[in-house]
Amino acid sequence: MADYPDLAIVISETERWVDAVREGVDCVLRYGNLPDSDLVGRRLLTVDRLTCAAPAYLARFGTPHTLDDLDGHRMIGLRALSTGHVHPLEFATVGGYRSVTLPAPMSVTGTETRLAVARLGLGLFQVPRFHAEADLASGALVQLLPDHPPPSVPVSLLYPPNRQLSPRVRVFMDWATRQFRGRGQAPAQPRKRSLRCRRPSLRLRKRWSRPHSDTYRRLWTISRFCHGECPAKGKDSVPRCDPSV
Repeated sequence: MADYPDLAIVISETERWVDAVREGVDCVLRYGNLPDSDLVGRRLLTVDRLTCAAPAYLARFGTPHTLDDLDGHRMIGLRALSTGHVHPLEFATVGGYRSVTLPAPMSVTGTETRLAVARLGLGLFQVPRFHAEADLASGALVQLLPDHPPPSVPVSLLYPPNRQLSPRVRVFMDWATRQFRGRGQAPAQPRKRSLRCRRPSLRLRKRWSRPHSDTYRRLWTISRFCHGECPAKGKDSVPRCDPSV
């Protein structure tokens, strides 16, 4: 807003499906998997979720370490306003995802309310990681079943396809993309660098076609080393290219 003082933003929050074309909405921010539609989408991020509970709840019902340990537990239900349906808990398994519906003595329709109820120790619940980070750090909530995380959920920005983007809409979309970049996910683990050398290009290796040429033998030896076929150590050893070859 400081960079564009003449820009005014009107934000409306709802669970109903907004018809951006008919209602004259410039763009829509949607959380969740998108059904087929004529809108053009830009994915901003994918939100990691986790399963949590308060220490008071765990002291009363115990800490589940496997999915089978969920028997006898309770959940804080998340109820859809449009259908009244209470969403089940979802957990990653070897074959995909497993849905679990537990008794829900209390159900709510918003994430902030569900966080407040969870702090009181009234049940298990699943929430986007960024919503629970402060409570996890303070000890108000405890992460459960980290080996069976719920599925991640995309957050997308949509706009009508036949409407030329005005400068104000483009500025807002670019700003939203920058704000969401890198949020909602667990810190990435550092990637290990491979010790293997890159293979020489096939074009370079085929240039020398005479089998008795010294240059051909040198290139063929480098290729075997870079492809993991070290004559001295075998195929399974990690090769190191010798510049003197």
